Amino acid sequence: MSEKPYWEGKEYSFVCHKECEYFPCHKTNDPDNFNCLFCYCPLYALGDACGGNFRFTEKGIKDCTNCLLPHVRKNYGYVTGKYSEIMEVAGKNRKENRELIRKTAEELKALTEEGLTEESAESRKARLEKIRELTERLVAASGADACEK
Repeated sequence: MSEKPYWEGKEYSFVCHKECEYFPCHKTNDPDNFNCLFCYCPLYALGDACGGNFRFTEKGIKDCTNCLLPHVRKNYGYVTGKYSEIMEVAGKNRKENRELIRKTAEELKALTEEGLTEESAESRKARLEKIRELTERLVAASGADACEK
């Protein structure tokens, strides 16, 4: 007889929230064993390496409509077993975002210094538009790193 996983039968490994207005969020034949614990699937970040039943839309968006992997009671160990891979992806994203932030800040500084000279209204408008675009990029990239020092 094999030993059962440490988490099996533990309350923390399964949550079924039948009162949720979205329950069940995926089609299932077994609503009593539908695990809502991973409502926002942590495996999504792994892209095509998540192990679930997904597809990519024509626009390249990952569509998990037909995936029940994180919602099956017995898959708690599979999902938590992927946490180290998820942490690697998050670390890589933070590093890439920091580099993007650094480069964008340099571009913004250069554009700001350019504005100290006289310029035509047309070139000023183009420069200000570029500053706006770079600022949006900077804000988007800094989201996860906003609190880091």
